Amino acid sequence: MSISEEKMFILKMLEEGKISSEEAARLLEAVDPNKGAAGSYSGFKTQQKRANFADEVSKVKDRLNEWKNEFKKNYSQKDFERAVDEFSTKVEKLGKNLAYTTIGVADKLVDFVSSFVETNSFNVFGKYKATNRVFETADVNEDTELNVEAINGHILVKKHMENKVIIRSTVKSPVDNADEILDFSQEENKVSLKCNKIGNISVSHEIFLPSVKFKNINLVTKNGKVYVEDSTSENFEAVTSNSNVDLMGVTGDKINVSTKNGRINFGYIIGKDINVDASIP
Repeated sequence: MSISEEKMFILKMLEEGKISSEEAARLLEAVDPNKGAAGSYSGFKTQQKRANFADEVSKVKDRLNEWKNEFKKNYSQKDFERAVDEFSTKVEKLGKNLAYTTIGVADKLVDFVSSFVETNSFNVFGKYKATNRVFETADVNEDTELNVEAINGHILVKKHMENKVIIRSTVKSPVDNADEILDFSQEENKVSLKCNKIGNISVSHEIFLPSVKFKNINLVTKNGKVYVEDSTSENFEAVTSNSNVDLMGVTGDKINVSTKNGRINFGYIIGKDINVDASIP
């Protein structure tokens, strides 16, 4: 990632109130240490340094608007993930190396990254038309396997009083091709909803489950939150990246939860074998 891209991430965090001006200044100084004393961002001890930082903010914000347009035109899944991973790695190192202890900056970065696409911070999918689809199963029993995929969107799971699975999906795409993107199937005791495409689209789901013990519940997304409220299964798995996983009342014999550049929050879970992996590169 270039220094200009790193500056844009930092200034966007400042713009959204994720970090303070002083935290932004120290991060900017750290990513561009060769700027020299005349252009130093650190300390805020003199009016000149404040002016230099204000100038930097103004210049980078102008470039930010251009970059947003470029990002939307040339967006690719790999580019987004590469940018986030590289920036996360660098900020983690900066937090360890800065003479000034930037307490909480890493945590604030996680919060920023997790909302990057989900809240359309860069309006990546904001101008795309949202298409809604609803999928319903026949009655399900306790041997049912549920596999759901999303991309650049959340997966929300709740319980309802009916004895079937209902999935409400929202697709944002540059073309009207939701039916090509979503692949829903129900065969015997298996319910599946997958994404046939991954680039330059956003797919999110709201899932309603009956009060039965599923055999498997498998939820996978990227750049979107996974939120599960009151589920029961033999095996439970939730996987995302660049966002958080929130579990509120999950019961399972085996529970696997993982995210990258995000947090895992437990409200209430019961499991014999629980594996948790939350990491920042």
